Amino acid sequence: MGGFIPTCYTQTYVEVAKLEKRMNIQLVNIYPISSPYLENLQTYKYPVLLLDSNLGYYYWGRGVSIPISERIYHQLKLYPKIFENSLALKYHYMAELELVKRWKLSSGPYHIHHLQKLIARFPQD
Repeated sequence: MGGFIPTCYTQTYVEVAKLEKRMNIQLVNIYPISSPYLENLQTYKYPVLLLDSNLGYYYWGRGVSIPISERIYHQLKLYPKIFENSLALKYHYMAELELVKRWKLSSGPYHIHHLQKLIARFPQD
């Protein structure tokens, strides 16, 4: 599921989408709502690209690409707020998990097993 987006793949993705003459890119600013459950709110505030093309739907944020369904694409466009049990929070955790796996970020606030437990609390897409 997903992974890092090397520059060469990003360029290839855009070139293929241009050839197919179908690509919709939505810039969504993910942001938190004050919550006692979220620490350091600035880490939850960043831009995300939601992509819609013949190649599928993707969530691209924080250097991570996650394939998503059309339903998730539209929901994230409408509701980019991060709060407890929100869809935006689920994908924030999924991106964080991918970053931790790739870079072995042991100094970060989460470990792999902890993130997997957090993600498992959300309903399946």
